[in-house]
Order: sequence, then C-alpha cells, then structure tokens
Amino acid sequence: MTLTVQKSQCRDMFLQQRADLIVWNEFFTAPLAQKLSEQGTELVRIADIDEVQLYLAFSAEHADDYIAQWQQALEQSYLDGSMRALYQGTFPEELIMRLEQFARQKQGISF
Repeated sequence: MTLTVQKSQCRDMFLQQRADLIVWNEFFTAPLAQKLSEQGTELVRIADIDEVQLYLAFSAEHADDYIAQWQQALEQSYLDGSMRALYQGTFPEELIMRLEQFARQKQGISF
C-alpha cells in the first residue's frame, strides 16, 4: 500500500506497477480497469469496503464556531451549485447528487 497526497498519484503508481494493492472508489473502477486492460493487466476485486469515513482535521486552536461556519459554507456550496460547477466532469454525477441530497436533508429541503 502507498500513501499519496492526491488520489491520481495512487492510480498512477498502480498503473506503473509501483503498488500492487489499492483501495478504489466504485465510481472510478471502470476507467481504471480499462487503462489496466490496455496494459494487458486485469483488475481483480479482492473485497468490498462497506463504509469509508473521510475526515478533515482542524487545529484545536480553531473555535467550534469557526468549524461550524466552515461546515455550513461547504453544505451551502452543495445547495447553490458552486460545488457542482467545480467538480462536474471530475466526480461522477451520482456522487455529486449524493452530496447535494445530504445538504438538502440537513436543511429540511425536499425535492
């Protein structure tokens, strides 16, 4: 296993055969399998990971109010479409829709 700064570095190391095992998001499996196939390599699924939690850590020096404002701004970016504008074409539509739905549910918005 390798630890990289960016997801694409993990993929690149895998494609360069500098890593033998990666944890990979279901949304990106087909493109990765295609690239490996072009190299004559087969992608083999070993196990599913049912739950993955991602965290953003703030220094203890940040007040709870600051962190709450940051979270609110992030959720607002889901609601107002600015996150979609930035990441459409990078992340799958299903993932973007999940984030938007999460923000709508938190706000009590249904549509």
